[in-house]
Amino acid sequence: MRAPRRHMDLALAALPILLALLAGCQPNLERSERVIERALTPKTVSVVDPRAVDGDTLDAGERGRIRLIGIDCPEVGDPGADAATRFTAAMCEDTTVRLAISPLWPQDVYGRHRAIAYVPGSGGLLCLNAELIRRGLARPSSMGPEAFDVRAWAKLPGPGATPSRLDDAGLPDPSRVLVYVTATGTKYHRPDCRHARKGAPTTLAAALARGLGPCGSCRPPVVDP
Repeated sequence: MRAPRRHMDLALAALPILLALLAGCQPNLERSERVIERALTPKTVSVVDPRAVDGDTLDAGERGRIRLIGIDCPEVGDPGADAATRFTAAMCEDTTVRLAISPLWPQDVYGRHRAIAYVPGSGGLLCLNAELIRRGLARPSSMGPEAFDVRAWAKLPGPGATPSRLDDAGLPDPSRVLVYVTATGTKYHRPDCRHARKGAPTTLAAALARGLGPCGSCRPPVVDP
C-alpha cells in the first residue's frame, strides 16, 4: 500500500502545477517546488504533559488525540498492551512532547492527529515511535506516507530513555529476567515461544550484551538497550 499512497501524496502536492498546465498557463516552477516542499514538510507542534491513552495514542487535551504513525501497539486487553501503555506514559507525561504532523495526511479515520513524537531521552531527543519498536512494544505498520518509515528508524541506535522514566514504566531488571536464546538466532524469547525450542536459558542482560533483540512473536520483556 505504501507506494500507491506515496504517489497519491505527491500528486496532491503537485496539483497546482497540473492545474496551471490544464489552463494553458506556464507554471512558475520555482514557486511550485516551494509549494511541494511545504506540502511534504511535517508541521511541528509541542504539547505539554499529554496523557497516554494506550501505547500508540496520546490525549493532548484541547489539541485532541494523537496517533503515533507507522506503528501498531497491542490493543487494550491483549498481551503486551499494558507494558506499551506504561512505557508511553512514562516517556510523555510531565514533559514537553514535540510532534511532527504530516500536512498531507494529518488525521486518521477517527479524527486523531497522525504524528511522530519526540521526547527527552538520556542522550537527546528520542523518537518514541521508533523506540516502541526497538523494545518490542510495537510492530511497524505499513499505513501512512513513506516518509514516516519508523521501521528503518528503529534499526538506528537511539539516545535511550532516562533511567528515572524507565523506573516509572516498571520495566524489568535485566539481570534477573530469564530468556531463551539459540546459537545462531538474532532474537531472544520467552520460555514457551516456539522459536525457543532448541534454545538455552540465559539472562536478559546477557542476551542484550550479545546484541540480540526481542522476538516479535512472543514479545519477551524489554529494557533500555
